[in-house]
Amino acid sequence: MNTPNTKRLEREKKRLEEQEKKKATKEITLDRQKKEEEKRPLPSPDECSTSDCSVLGRVGSNLGRFLDCTTPVVRTHYLPLTSTKGWRTRGQEFCSYFLLNDLWDSFEEWSAYGVGVPLLLNGVDSVVQYYVPYLSGIQLYEDPSRRASVTRRRAGEESDGDSSRDMSTNGCRVSLEEKPYFGSSSDESEDSPGDLVFEYLDAAMPFGREPLTDKASLISAILKIIIRQNENGQSSSKSVAPSKKLTLPTFGLVSYKFKMSVWSQESDVEENQRVVALLREAEEWLRRLKVMLPDFRHFVTHSGGSAWR
Repeated sequence: MNTPNTKRLEREKKRLEEQEKKKATKEITLDRQKKEEEKRPLPSPDECSTSDCSVLGRVGSNLGRFLDCTTPVVRTHYLPLTSTKGWRTRGQEFCSYFLLNDLWDSFEEWSAYGVGVPLLLNGVDSVVQYYVPYLSGIQLYEDPSRRASVTRRRAGEESDGDSSRDMSTNGCRVSLEEKPYFGSSSDESEDSPGDLVFEYLDAAMPFGREPLTDKASLISAILKIIIRQNENGQSSSKSVAPSKKLTLPTFGLVSYKFKMSVWSQESDVEENQRVVALLREAEEWLRRLKVMLPDFRHFVTHSGGSAWR
């Protein structure tokens, strides 16, 4: 005789088996793609194009090629102006955006095999070095004008007296916030990304971290909670078909155990200034958001005091 618990266990077992089959199929596909890629001749460092790298124009040095090739590319979506009431469109006829799932998908193969970066060593030897991405942290903000008329809690729900809920898992901090992260001055509000609704900061050591795709699955599950709570029965607007790709270039950078002589010639003043500028941008961004990112502190602390961190 099958009890309700037995049926649930059987359904869960079947679901897990299907997930394992899909995962195995995906791994086989990625492995086949990897083998086909290995059969191709290695590209020269100056051949960094949209097929291997996401952004053109920064291929003069190993650092430039690294930044180009590790730039994720996602699909651009648009909402017509009539569907974006309450969104800060600033005079545009549509509101462009990208989906977080598309961002996770752009890292899927890199998370499994690494992203290939063509490098030139000693000015002579051409090699392809592979780098695997991991998640340091993520913050999601909501435009306060979009939810101005939306009630945070459904009628009849009890308030726990605290709009911030913190959870921790595997040395990580997950926070569901419902509060502004900036002051009320006009300058700050103009540049403010909005109200912080989700924050995930990984405090585990970078070399002992689980794959990015696994983290993405965990975060996606948590975000479903936020979406359900914020919908409040409101219908979502339909977007028009995506029409182009959107690159998300690096605007800040901090590193650990990078040798400047490998990534750029010490005599290259412009490239050295670029390194310093990227570090300052990373510091300024975290300072403005009032974020203490564990990876940033770890990298800076163990940089040995060099200009290149």
